[in-house]
Amino acid sequence: MCGELVAGAARFSSRSHPDFEKTIADDRGLVAVDLGSDSKPVYAPAGGTVTVSGKASFDQWYRDVAGINMHFEQPLPLTQNPPGTYIFDNQAFFPLDGKGFPETFFGHNFHFTTEDPRDVRVSRGRVVLVHRRR
Repeated sequence: MCGELVAGAARFSSRSHPDFEKTIADDRGLVAVDLGSDSKPVYAPAGGTVTVSGKASFDQWYRDVAGINMHFEQPLPLTQNPPGTYIFDNQAFFPLDGKGFPETFFGHNFHFTTEDPRDVRVSRGRVVLVHRRR
């Protein structure tokens, strides 16, 4: 471990949320290329898709909504590999086990999204992550 942590936000949604594990499918093109004015992902399709009910439910993935989801700050340890490149790799990634709504499946909370609080910039094919000060 390089000791660096990303203070990511994780939102745990209730099992009743219409978009989580109702239909498992390859559903590309959900997110617009640019983030919205609130620095959050923007839902791209005009209506619902095979996995997402629509814009309103998608917006709940990355925005705090009382009774729908719970917000947790979750540090993620980064490993440097190769030099100058940092990765997060965890094959058992369940950051909200034991937190949030009391529902689990095989002992894990599966209904969550994560977000990185840094700006992402692309320069000549390289992705550069820049800390955004709040």
